[in-house]
Amino acid sequence: MATRRRGGGEAVVGTADNAAVSSAGGRPAKTTSNGSVVIVLAAVAALGGLAIFMMATRSPDAAPATTTPDPLTTRQVLFEAVGDEAAVERRKFLVGFNAAIDVVVPAVELMDSLGLKPAPTPKDNPTLAHTTALTETLSFFMMHGTAAERRFDDAEAFEGLVAGARQLASTSLHPGGNAVLMGRYLASQAGQEVVMLGPIGPSLKELLPEGVSVPGLQERDEHHLILEYKTGEAWGPQLRAARANRFIFSHDVANAELQALPQLSAQVHASRPDIVVLSGVHMLTELEPVTRDRLVGKLLAEIRLLPSNVGVHLELASIADPAFWRVVAKQLIPAVASVGLNEQELLDLAHAVAGGNPDPEKQGQKQQDEAFDFSAAVRSVPQLPSADIVVQHPPMVLTREVLAWVAGAFGPLAGGKLGRIHFHSLKYHIVAENPKIWRGARAEAAAGVLACARQACESPTVEPSLYAVRTPDIEVGWAGDELRTWSDAGFVYQAAPVLVCHNPTKTVGLGDAISAAGLNRAVYVASLDKTNTPTTKQKQK
Repeated sequence: MATRRRGGGEAVVGTADNAAVSSAGGRPAKTTSNGSVVIVLAAVAALGGLAIFMMATRSPDAAPATTTPDPLTTRQVLFEAVGDEAAVERRKFLVGFNAAIDVVVPAVELMDSLGLKPAPTPKDNPTLAHTTALTETLSFFMMHGTAAERRFDDAEAFEGLVAGARQLASTSLHPGGNAVLMGRYLASQAGQEVVMLGPIGPSLKELLPEGVSVPGLQERDEHHLILEYKTGEAWGPQLRAARANRFIFSHDVANAELQALPQLSAQVHASRPDIVVLSGVHMLTELEPVTRDRLVGKLLAEIRLLPSNVGVHLELASIADPAFWRVVAKQLIPAVASVGLNEQELLDLAHAVAGGNPDPEKQGQKQQDEAFDFSAAVRSVPQLPSADIVVQHPPMVLTREVLAWVAGAFGPLAGGKLGRIHFHSLKYHIVAENPKIWRGARAEAAAGVLACARQACESPTVEPSLYAVRTPDIEVGWAGDELRTWSDAGFVYQAAPVLVCHNPTKTVGLGDAISAAGLNRAVYVASLDKTNTPTTKQKQK
């Protein structure tokens, strides 16, 4: 299964002290023993400009930030940007497709209880055929402190692992799957209605809050095992976790095949939502290319059946296969009005598309990746920031270049519908919007940061002492006392500093909370013209 869960995003996970991002998992960076050389994503290294980005190191003369970031000031700035959260307009969201019960368990405790030891030679297996592959892959990602998600092929063995986990007193059960986590967040906001599509069985239904309606229950629930570990935690005499994170795996057929997909257009016309939120496309990665491309085609057909006054958001996830990224980029991203993604996914997308035009029929025409020019951006930066894993801390000046490329390649200027991008990383979040399509970027960016901060530290008031402020190293002097704004080619960009929890107590679903919080404040302009719908009549009373 493709890597996903963001803190996270699952966008931000880890501690303020080690500045860890576990938002995407994916293939971790590798460093030399002294940390001076960074090699990130070997597949990306073939791209000259992007390789410069991946291997950037700070000049010894890099200027320090002029002030120390103040969590209290940053919190106040974010609160002011969000405004009155109680005044958010009442709306209806339809959310699909991936849904499961998350079985959350301490990784080392589970492995020890099952008699499983760390692998002598850790390695990243794209799928888990047996428990040996599980220990190899868990050892690999635990060693690097990077989040990942994989498919476990043996159904019987997986059920045994679930049963073993449920016997531990430290195990907890939670609603899971990106769709469920986003829907649950939206339903927790005053007045919002949520319709949930996905493989939801009786046990999962009981875990959902009021305000979430399920058109049809499945006979059984799907389970995802989430193995969590802490910074420095030992598994065996040799292995130590580089940073706090989690490893997720499942044997999940219903979600992997998007079995709820045929209900989409019918349920949209029946429930008449304002915004449709789609996730789980990354789970198609492990299917045969013919099968997954067919399912993407079916999803695209369903999207095209939706009313024009319904905003469609696609929550992206890390996809290991560049060929599948190109399918998603060619067919789905231009067909939706909004996307959410983190730094790993942004770079994976850029690499996949820049590595070859996604449309073979357009070879010889202007290539989409011609606008994707990191070399010019790198030359414009006097010194790039130091980073032990640069892909997890991309300098904002370079992220701006990639976001502008995405907006240009898949938005109105290229004939696409994309009018909103919600990007999040450890040090900053950026919301990019075409104001003719979406409104509210400033409040959305701030709401995403606050949602992540509240959930990570379980602090509804965002107590300043629990956090450190992160801002881009390259933005010298940005002390977290403002949101930054700029415009480019019809898009308005809002960047917000991040409050990172010193000692996070929740690492699962942070990215889903970020994206959901942003959507809760986003206004899809076409929906303002809606007439004779239940939602509008309720607003007029």
